[in-house]
Amino acid sequence: MGAGVRVIAGERTGYAYSDDLSPAKIRKAAHTAALIAKGPASIVKTGFEESQQHILYPMLHAPNELGLDERVAFIKRADEAARA
Repeated sequence: MGAGVRVIAGERTGYAYSDDLSPAKIRKAAHTAALIAKGPASIVKTGFEESQQHILYPMLHAPNELGLDERVAFIKRADEAARA
């Protein structure tokens, strides 16, 4: 069992949750919710960087570009491969 804390500042709402019901953890959740409601300018973002997109499974043709007969054949090949 945990507790959620919601802070409303004007039209902004911040929400935080804690599984630990100790006063210190609830206070930390309330502080986090207040920072969220106050706005992103006061929150330092760390640990997230945009990465290069890796195309692991390139498609020559999108499935919706194939005709019905080609789609059926594709599904049959996929089924055979899965059962093998």
